[in-house]
Amino acid sequence: MRARDGTFSLPETELNDWGYQLMNRGLPQQAVHIFKLATFLYPDSANAHDSLADGQEQAGNRGEAIANYRRALQLDPGNKNAAARLALLEAQRAGR
Repeated sequence: MRARDGTFSLPETELNDWGYQLMNRGLPQQAVHIFKLATFLYPDSANAHDSLADGQEQAGNRGEAIANYRRALQLDPGNKNAAARLALLEAQRAGR
């Protein structure tokens, strides 16, 4: 779409909202696709990686969720959601 229209953009907030709407409808796999697009378009966004991790966690992809929560924390060390979810997932992985 950008090739056809150089002014075309998909705002991060709209992608994020769309992904969470899909998750709220019980469609986490579809949400993950939208969140992946957001991280592709906005690779330095902690929020995009945090949302992707939320979607991956809901879809049962714990390893990928952990990786994206870590990336979210690298980009924003103050991200409390990412820190809490990461600690829980790592504890579960360790069998605690």
